[in-house]
Amino acid sequence: MPLALATHAANLSILSDDYFEVHAAVALGTALLVGPALARLGQAAPRRGRVFAGAAAVALALVAPPNDVRRLLFGSPGVVAPWVAAAAWWPEPTFDAAPAVDVRAPHPDARAPHPDAPPPVVVLVTIDAVRADAIDAPDERADLPAFERLYREGAAFTQARSPGSQTAVSLAALFSGRSFSALRWAPYGVGNTRFLYPAADPAPRLAGLLAEAGVFTSKVGALTFLRNDFGVAPGFADELIVATGRTHAPATKVVPPLLERLRAAPAGRPGFYFAHLTEPHAPYDRGRLKVGPARACYLSEIAEADRWLEQLLQVLDTPALRGRALLIVTADHGEAFGEHGTTEHSKTLYEELVRVPLLFWGRGITPRRVDAAAGLIDLAPTILETFGAPVPAEMDGQSLWPWLRGEAARFTRPLVAEGRQRRALWVGEHKVIVDHRRRIVEAYDLAADPGERHDLSGDAAFTAPLGAALREDFAARAAAPDAPMVYRN
Repeated sequence: MPLALATHAANLSILSDDYFEVHAAVALGTALLVGPALARLGQAAPRRGRVFAGAAAVALALVAPPNDVRRLLFGSPGVVAPWVAAAAWWPEPTFDAAPAVDVRAPHPDARAPHPDAPPPVVVLVTIDAVRADAIDAPDERADLPAFERLYREGAAFTQARSPGSQTAVSLAALFSGRSFSALRWAPYGVGNTRFLYPAADPAPRLAGLLAEAGVFTSKVGALTFLRNDFGVAPGFADELIVATGRTHAPATKVVPPLLERLRAAPAGRPGFYFAHLTEPHAPYDRGRLKVGPARACYLSEIAEADRWLEQLLQVLDTPALRGRALLIVTADHGEAFGEHGTTEHSKTLYEELVRVPLLFWGRGITPRRVDAAAGLIDLAPTILETFGAPVPAEMDGQSLWPWLRGEAARFTRPLVAEGRQRRALWVGEHKVIVDHRRRIVEAYDLAADPGERHDLSGDAAFTAPLGAALREDFAARAAAPDAPMVYRN
């Protein structure tokens, strides 16, 4: 019995925000240890009492509890029964209402740039795990001169969202202009790089479409799965992957070759350049602060990424590129530091993991803050419009150029995020999250509750139209609408 209690205590305290399968195995072991003792206690009870208790337990297990009770049942990592019940017989959440947004509404037509303008050079830099609230306030940028310059001289979308909280998910959506479930994922890679990737998905991707329009494309990747053949960011004519296996290459190997390529950019040809930086990323040991609280070390890594952005801005501000260069800086997802009981990323779709910076600087940009709910899904159409290239009808995203030009505009597409059988949808400041694995739903008014502390899912008038829109979006766009995709890394 003491060993069983100690094992159970460890099961509740270690890895408490993830790895249900591990917790289930430990819980089973604990049950096997404590089972004989409980059996002896049960034998001492009257037979009628044992039968009644058993029947009550079965009845309670078979009856699906309300949504708020389900959420409470999943609050402890060592409790296995709700996972089994959700997988076996609890029903999916249903939404009896008209959708809050028309998921099939057509997008406005793109408008080509002025034909007399010099050939553009677009540079897209995605930085791993930068949550928006780490840099979006002026005080937070006191030690981030490059980010401060981007906010001061560029256009900042203050309510940008990532389409997922995992790098491969969000970048695959960025380069395809389509949500995660609209792509077909299958195992790809060898050894420790083998996982689910959209390598065989036939959807057109950004780099290939630009190449068809005569644009030179170049990529420097800090992750192996950014190689063309993995399908996350495919189609680049010039490709340099500076990582091996599952390593995250440092910026010292990514930015210098990117700068060399930009210095050699042909004067008369448009070009698109992409680089992904893995500062910051757990274990947060690449900044100047090596030891200390996790969040402080994380912010130190953001400062390290900022120093490399300074060098990039210096190159883009040279006479050869000034007036041609458009720099886009964003993040693949955010990072958690205890909010909602989780750390790092990939585990939820709360705002700390999906609200990201989205900054435009350079060619054609007027400094402004834009509060429209943009998404990384919108970047492929935006970049295609920059080069005057057509946007395929298959793309779900919408060009951001109307906002960048200061025009009156509105989004006609829904904004969604996905991960680990969870899906989220935003309509303005209203948000719904449906967890298909746990069979639960959450809803939040982000204007009144930006920290997502007060779940409004019990208010059907608030939640049902959002949930119905999410259901319709999945039905309209998913490659396999009857089976929410699992992506876990």
